[in-house]
Amino acid sequence: MTRLLDIKEYFPELIDRLKFVIKLPKAKSINLHTNGCCRFSSLNELMKLDDQYVIGNGMYFQSHLYSSHLRDLFLEWTKPTTMAMDEKKKSFPPEKIKGKVLCVHARRGDFRYARRPMASQANFTRYATKFILEKYLLNQSSNQSTVILFSNDLRWMNKTFSDVFIGAESGDVNYLMATNVTPLSTIIISRQYCDNLIITAPASTFAWFMGFMAKEGKARVFYSEPFAKSSGNLVPDFRPSEFHLPHWIPLRIHSNLTLQEISVNEIEPYPKKNGIAFDGD
Repeated sequence: MTRLLDIKEYFPELIDRLKFVIKLPKAKSINLHTNGCCRFSSLNELMKLDDQYVIGNGMYFQSHLYSSHLRDLFLEWTKPTTMAMDEKKKSFPPEKIKGKVLCVHARRGDFRYARRPMASQANFTRYATKFILEKYLLNQSSNQSTVILFSNDLRWMNKTFSDVFIGAESGDVNYLMATNVTPLSTIIISRQYCDNLIITAPASTFAWFMGFMAKEGKARVFYSEPFAKSSGNLVPDFRPSEFHLPHWIPLRIHSNLTLQEISVNEIEPYPKKNGIAFDGD
């Protein structure tokens, strides 16, 4: 309940849409989601029911196939409060945002100890940022661009971008670090500012939600291919085509640190490190 009250401070209409029932009358129970965190399970059995109340047993529901058709409604229901917008402005005043914005999300922490290497990698994070800047932002008419860095490991992010001045303009690019920003405020920042987003740990569901909301759902979203594999031990839990939206773009990094945009159908079986620049950090 505390978590719901926290959300209500930022997105009151979303919580107002929920109906809380202390004790359900007689309700049918059905298993809804059985394919792991990032897969899609058919809802055909649910759609056959005409019961007024149904108890759905499942976890995660983190496939885009459950939610992409509801994005416009979700954006409408998550209009931020004045307090939430003021918090966002304190973190990133509008005058700090120059030109088009590239947001970079990195997740380390618990992902470093997953059974497969799921954490963001320094090589990919740094060189993918450079690739997207050069291809999509710096060749535009605007003289400047902004990069906003998000991570649950700020020390690692500072080290990864040690070649630029974070918090100050560095040539044509203004680099900013998201510090002391709440998760809910991060979603608002993504929604307001992120014209482009790089998801460097593609199994991160928080980064997925940033991409889902970014620039009112109109952002260009990229994600790292080396860890978004479609076979191996992750098969029961993760399939890129079911997790990532179809128009999001996988990026492949080669051993010479060049980047290539690929299609989801080109993602190679996991783990195939030949020709991929894993940095082991």
